[in-house]
Amino acid sequence: MWSEILREDPVRFRRELIIFACDPAQPWPDRTKAFRILQGGAKILGIVGESSVVDSLSIMSLNEFPPARLEQLILQGEEESSSDWIILLNLIMLVEEVAPKHRAKEFLKIEAALKLSPIGDIVESILKRMRDKENGNT
Repeated sequence: MWSEILREDPVRFRRELIIFACDPAQPWPDRTKAFRILQGGAKILGIVGESSVVDSLSIMSLNEFPPARLEQLILQGEEESSSDWIILLNLIMLVEEVAPKHRAKEFLKIEAALKLSPIGDIVESILKRMRDKENGNT
């Protein structure tokens, strides 16, 4: 389905991927795939610095993961909330890839929660690599 849309209408493709990734009614493995496609193809899809994309991610994060929900996730065991942590990790990785610095600040609470999560060490390692790459450090 998506490969046909990409060939026929790349703008529609990216719009549908963003809608799918941000939809909590979709299965989390499929949402994760959508986030990864968006992150890996951010430049090709033309979403780097695109305010409408960052707006969608911001709205999704506030609706699905308000501060009280983030606190609840931190207190829960790893197995009870592992799919939420995976969605949040993919969200923050996409934000790192596409959001301008001044907009990325909107997601600091999510980043802080991720660092306190059971996957905190992995999160810090991934974000460090992404930021080093962005700054030209290897």
